[in-house]
Amino acid sequence: MPVAYLSPSLQRPLLSSMDIISNIQLASVPFNDEKADLILHSSDGVHFYVHKVILSIASNFFRDMLSLPQPVKIEDHDLKPSPLEVSEDSCTMDALLRFCYPVRDPVVDELPVAANLLEAAIKYQMDVVAETITETFKKFITSSPLKVYGLACRAGISDESLARLAAQEWMKQKASWVASFTAGMDDVFNTVNWEETSIGESFDIEFMGSTTAGQLYRLICCIRTRNLPRKLLTNDDPIAGTTSKKNDPAMDATHFSDGDIIIRSNDGVDFRACRSVLEVISNKLLSSMETGVQIQHQDSGKSSVHVYILPEHSSIIYKLLEICDPMAMFSAYEVGDANLMHGLSQVAMKYDVPRVISFIKLWWANLVKLNPVQSYFLAVRCGWEEQARQAARKTVYSSIDGVYTPEMEHESARSYYNLMKYHHACQQTLNHILGEHCPPSYGTPSICGMLFAIWEMDPSNNMQLNDGMIAFLSYIAQVNSNLTIFDIGSFKPEFNLIKSEIENSFDAIKLDWDH
Repeated sequence: MPVAYLSPSLQRPLLSSMDIISNIQLASVPFNDEKADLILHSSDGVHFYVHKVILSIASNFFRDMLSLPQPVKIEDHDLKPSPLEVSEDSCTMDALLRFCYPVRDPVVDELPVAANLLEAAIKYQMDVVAETITETFKKFITSSPLKVYGLACRAGISDESLARLAAQEWMKQKASWVASFTAGMDDVFNTVNWEETSIGESFDIEFMGSTTAGQLYRLICCIRTRNLPRKLLTNDDPIAGTTSKKNDPAMDATHFSDGDIIIRSNDGVDFRACRSVLEVISNKLLSSMETGVQIQHQDSGKSSVHVYILPEHSSIIYKLLEICDPMAMFSAYEVGDANLMHGLSQVAMKYDVPRVISFIKLWWANLVKLNPVQSYFLAVRCGWEEQARQAARKTVYSSIDGVYTPEMEHESARSYYNLMKYHHACQQTLNHILGEHCPPSYGTPSICGMLFAIWEMDPSNNMQLNDGMIAFLSYIAQVNSNLTIFDIGSFKPEFNLIKSEIENSFDAIKLDWDH
């Protein structure tokens, strides 16, 4: 019969007669045989005596590592292998090793245990063990489809079959959500209670903490479209979004042809630069260069120059030098690529280059007006809490359900959850306030919200009005007999009062920053 295996919180591997030798705890049989030729030291201080030949067969990781000379320590004139520390606890290691050894396989009855085992099996390249553990996940799909989906994402399983089975089961269990989307309703914003929405009810911090925003987005798309996308764990759908292709900066490296030093990128592109300019722009950058790798370069017909090798890609260095050009104006440059912007922000903070940081925030301020969702995820990625709040605030006058941006592939599902929760709270507040000022017979709150959004974007009041907007204006005109619906500018005081009430309510809504 298989051996029952409990979670780490309930049971540790049995110690052989509770052996304690020099305060080192020994694992249970068969991992307490001191004649074995390798010791694994778990994170909670348990020694596992194992055999190299078995690990080498079960694990490509250990096979490669053990092919190298291993250190030994001398005690009492006996050669003993030095313990090899592993990051897993003794419960995880005990079960993992039992899958490798010719003993009964453990029975995994708890999802967190299965997740820890799968991560360890993938880490140590135990392919057969990983396949076996993956099969155990299937028995949890019916009871916990979202947890299985999250763990499949967390473990980084290349085969998406497990994630797809979990997503299909989730769709089946949430038939009412599918029906609401089929009817054209958006459950995230037509449901008053956040916990009853598709995202609010589904998200589990423990099991989806390592899921990306993109993976959560595609899961919600299963409900919206009633179909599974071609890829769940990675973005392979050009309709969902694509990342702009970077220009090859090597083509323009000749732009930096003057200077008394050479900066070489990690992909081998050389850029000329002036030491005096770098001294002004960033002493930290110059110091890093001088303490890092440098070589001499002999120009044809000229004296030798120092070549400083930086660990950054040429696309980053090119844009860095371009922005740092003292004759340049910020408005003359566009980053053109969100990933490049993030790389620039990291380099600017690493080398303390204020001019570049100022440029990036100026570029971001323009982007947030056009694409607040993308701006939000960029701010999260850069660790800019205040900018993230500004971007989230910009989304509240329209629906962001179904809005995708490639930056979601780099950020956590929690950051997406936080944005949608904040957006939901603001939408409910907006609908409530506008509902009080606009009876149903004069248009819906969503139409009123659209009117506010246009007014927000077009302060000149050159608005194109539809029937719903005219109805709302007519209502205000009725309670203000001196106004007509054609005096659009005259309505601004009325709208400002309502808008002030809305903005004050939004100020009280918190955007969570735990991501």
